[in-house]
Amino acid sequence: MSRIERFRKLHGPGEACEQAHPSVLERYRHKLPEDFLSEWEHSGWCAYARGRIWTVNPDLFIDTIREWLPDWCLGEDNQPIVFARGPFGDLLVYYNGEVGQLNVHYGRYIVVNPTGLDLFLGFSLTEKYIDNALDGKLALGAIKKLGPLAFDEMFTFEPALALGGATKLKYVKKVKMLPQLNILAQLFDEVTVE
Repeated sequence: MSRIERFRKLHGPGEACEQAHPSVLERYRHKLPEDFLSEWEHSGWCAYARGRIWTVNPDLFIDTIREWLPDWCLGEDNQPIVFARGPFGDLLVYYNGEVGQLNVHYGRYIVVNPTGLDLFLGFSLTEKYIDNALDGKLALGAIKKLGPLAFDEMFTFEPALALGGATKLKYVKKVKMLPQLNILAQLFDEVTVE
Protein backbone atom coordinates (compact mmCIF):
# COMPACT_ATOMS: atom_id res chain seq x y z
CA MET A 1 0.00 0.00 0.00
CA SER A 2 1.39 3.39 -0.99
CA ARG A 3 1.56 6.16 1.56
CA ILE A 4 -1.16 8.12 -0.18
CA GLU A 5 -3.39 5.02 -0.10
CA ARG A 6 -2.68 4.75 3.62
CA PHE A 7 -3.61 8.42 3.98
CA ARG A 8 -6.91 7.79 2.14
CA LYS A 9 -7.62 4.72 4.25
CA LEU A 10 -7.03 6.68 7.48
CA HIS A 11 -8.90 9.82 6.51
CA GLY A 12 -11.50 8.65 4.00
CA PRO A 13 -12.11 9.68 0.43
CA GLY A 14 -11.93 13.36 -0.40
CA GLU A 15 -15.03 15.52 0.02
CA ALA A 16 -15.91 18.98 -1.31
CA CYS A 17 -13.22 18.52 -3.98
CA GLU A 18 -12.08 21.03 -6.56
CA GLN A 19 -10.49 19.76 -9.72
CA ALA A 20 -6.73 20.20 -9.87
CA HIS A 21 -5.60 22.18 -12.91
CA PRO A 22 -3.12 20.37 -15.20
CA SER A 23 -0.86 23.44 -15.33
CA VAL A 24 -0.56 23.41 -11.51
CA LEU A 25 0.16 19.68 -11.48
CA GLU A 26 2.91 20.19 -14.04
CA ARG A 27 4.41 23.11 -12.09
CA TYR A 28 4.88 20.91 -9.01
CA ARG A 29 5.80 17.72 -10.90
CA HIS A 30 9.44 17.67 -9.71
CA LYS A 31 8.84 19.45 -6.41
CA LEU A 32 6.36 17.10 -4.69
CA PRO A 33 6.17 13.27 -4.57
CA GLU A 34 4.57 11.68 -7.60
CA ASP A 35 1.92 9.71 -5.69
CA PHE A 36 0.81 12.92 -3.96
CA LEU A 37 0.42 14.60 -7.36
CA SER A 38 -1.46 11.52 -8.60
CA GLU A 39 -3.93 11.98 -5.76
CA TRP A 40 -4.43 15.60 -6.82
CA GLU A 41 -4.93 14.46 -10.41
CA HIS A 42 -7.36 11.71 -9.36
CA SER A 43 -9.35 13.49 -6.64
CA GLY A 44 -8.43 17.16 -6.85
CA TRP A 45 -7.94 19.36 -3.80
CA CYS A 46 -10.25 18.03 -1.10
CA ALA A 47 -11.32 17.93 2.51
CA TYR A 48 -10.46 14.75 4.43
CA ALA A 49 -11.05 13.47 7.97
CA ARG A 50 -14.52 15.04 8.19
CA GLY A 51 -13.27 18.47 7.11
CA ARG A 52 -10.31 18.60 9.50
CA ILE A 53 -7.52 18.44 6.89
CA TRP A 54 -7.57 19.87 3.37
CA THR A 55 -5.21 19.41 0.44
CA VAL A 56 -4.80 22.72 -1.35
CA ASN A 57 -3.62 24.37 -4.53
CA PRO A 58 -0.19 25.74 -3.51
CA ASP A 59 -0.50 28.60 -5.99
CA LEU A 60 -3.29 30.15 -3.89
CA PHE A 61 -0.89 30.49 -0.95
CA ILE A 62 2.19 31.95 -2.63
CA ASP A 63 1.51 35.52 -1.49
CA THR A 64 0.38 34.35 1.95
CA ILE A 65 3.51 32.30 2.63
CA ARG A 66 5.67 35.21 1.43
CA GLU A 67 3.95 37.41 3.99
CA TRP A 68 4.47 34.91 6.81
CA LEU A 69 7.97 33.66 5.90
CA PRO A 70 9.56 36.38 3.74
CA ASP A 71 13.16 35.30 4.40
CA TRP A 72 12.42 31.84 2.99
CA CYS A 73 11.02 33.12 -0.29
CA LEU A 74 14.19 34.47 -1.84
CA GLY A 75 14.87 32.10 -4.73
CA GLU A 76 12.58 30.66 -7.39
CA ASP A 77 13.99 27.13 -7.05
CA ASN A 78 13.51 26.65 -3.32
CA GLN A 79 10.17 28.12 -2.33
CA PRO A 80 8.10 26.82 0.58
CA ILE A 81 5.12 24.90 -0.82
CA VAL A 82 1.82 24.92 1.05
CA PHE A 83 0.28 21.52 0.26
CA ALA A 84 -2.42 21.23 2.94
CA ARG A 85 -4.15 23.14 5.69
CA GLY A 86 -6.07 22.59 8.87
CA PRO A 87 -9.58 23.85 9.67
CA PHE A 88 -8.20 26.78 11.68
CA GLY A 89 -5.96 27.92 8.84
CA ASP A 90 -2.72 26.29 9.99
CA LEU A 91 -0.62 25.65 6.90
CA LEU A 92 1.32 22.47 6.19
CA VAL A 93 4.45 23.39 4.29
CA TYR A 94 7.01 21.39 2.33
CA TYR A 95 10.39 23.16 2.39
CA ASN A 96 13.97 21.95 2.08
CA GLY A 97 12.85 18.30 2.17
CA GLU A 98 10.99 18.76 5.47
CA VAL A 99 7.35 19.11 6.41
CA GLY A 100 6.47 21.93 8.76
CA GLN A 101 3.36 23.45 10.23
CA LEU A 102 2.80 27.18 10.30
CA ASN A 103 0.53 27.81 13.27
CA VAL A 104 -1.12 31.06 12.27
CA HIS A 105 -2.74 31.74 15.64
CA TYR A 106 0.52 31.61 17.59
CA GLY A 107 2.98 32.81 14.92
CA ARG A 108 5.03 29.59 15.13
CA TYR A 109 6.60 27.33 12.54
CA ILE A 110 7.32 23.80 13.73
CA VAL A 111 9.18 21.11 11.79
CA VAL A 112 6.78 18.18 11.95
CA ASN A 113 8.64 15.63 9.84
CA PRO A 114 12.28 16.16 8.87
CA THR A 115 12.24 13.09 6.61
CA GLY A 116 9.86 14.43 3.98
CA LEU A 117 6.34 14.46 2.67
CA ASP A 118 5.94 10.75 1.90
CA LEU A 119 6.52 9.65 5.48
CA PHE A 120 4.44 12.52 6.85
CA LEU A 121 1.42 11.53 4.76
CA GLY A 122 1.79 7.83 5.44
CA PHE A 123 2.63 7.81 9.12
CA SER A 124 2.70 11.20 10.88
CA LEU A 125 -0.63 12.61 9.72
CA THR A 126 -2.72 10.60 12.19
CA GLU A 127 -5.99 11.28 13.99
CA LYS A 128 -3.95 12.20 17.05
CA TYR A 129 -1.94 14.77 15.05
CA ILE A 130 -5.10 16.24 13.54
CA ASP A 131 -6.86 16.43 16.91
CA ASN A 132 -3.89 17.90 18.80
CA ALA A 133 -1.83 19.94 16.34
CA LEU A 134 -4.66 21.08 14.07
CA ASP A 135 -7.38 21.50 16.74
CA GLY A 136 -9.41 18.73 15.12
CA LYS A 137 -11.65 18.09 18.12
CA LEU A 138 -12.52 21.77 18.40
CA ALA A 139 -13.13 21.81 14.64
CA LEU A 140 -15.75 19.07 14.94
CA GLY A 141 -17.62 21.23 17.46
CA ALA A 142 -17.26 24.26 15.18
CA ILE A 143 -18.57 22.30 12.19
CA LYS A 144 -21.58 21.22 14.23
CA LYS A 145 -22.19 24.80 15.40
CA LEU A 146 -21.33 26.78 12.23
CA GLY A 147 -21.59 24.23 9.42
CA PRO A 148 -18.88 22.68 7.26
CA LEU A 149 -16.16 24.81 5.73
CA ALA A 150 -16.00 25.67 2.04
CA PHE A 151 -12.63 25.38 0.31
CA ASP A 152 -11.99 29.11 0.81
CA GLU A 153 -13.06 29.29 4.47
CA MET A 154 -11.43 28.62 7.83
CA PHE A 155 -12.34 28.85 11.48
CA THR A 156 -10.72 31.57 13.56
CA PHE A 157 -10.96 33.02 17.04
CA GLU A 158 -12.52 36.39 17.85
CA PRO A 159 -10.74 38.04 19.46
CA ALA A 160 -7.57 36.61 17.93
CA LEU A 161 -5.41 34.54 20.27
CA ALA A 162 -2.58 37.05 19.86
CA LEU A 163 -4.96 39.71 21.20
CA GLY A 164 -6.10 37.77 24.24
CA GLY A 165 -8.68 35.41 22.75
CA ALA A 166 -9.16 31.82 23.89
CA THR A 167 -9.41 28.45 22.15
CA LYS A 168 -13.01 27.88 23.15
CA LEU A 169 -15.93 27.10 20.89
CA LYS A 170 -17.82 30.24 21.91
CA TYR A 171 -15.03 32.36 20.33
CA VAL A 172 -14.87 30.44 17.05
CA LYS A 173 -16.07 32.16 13.86
CA LYS A 174 -16.13 31.05 10.24
CA VAL A 175 -14.33 33.47 7.89
CA LYS A 176 -12.82 33.71 4.40
CA MET A 177 -9.41 32.09 4.67
CA LEU A 178 -6.90 34.13 2.65
CA PRO A 179 -7.94 37.56 3.98
CA GLN A 180 -7.92 36.17 7.54
CA LEU A 181 -4.44 34.67 7.10
CA ASN A 182 -3.19 38.07 5.96
CA ILE A 183 -4.81 39.79 8.96
CA LEU A 184 -3.27 37.27 11.37
CA ALA A 185 0.17 37.76 9.80
CA GLN A 186 0.03 41.43 10.80
CA LEU A 187 -0.21 40.46 14.48
CA PHE A 188 3.32 39.00 14.57
CA ASP A 189 6.61 40.82 14.02
CA GLU A 190 8.16 37.53 12.96
CA VAL A 191 7.42 33.83 13.05
CA THR A 192 9.13 31.76 15.78
CA VAL A 193 10.80 28.74 14.19
CA GLU A 194 11.03 25.61 16.36
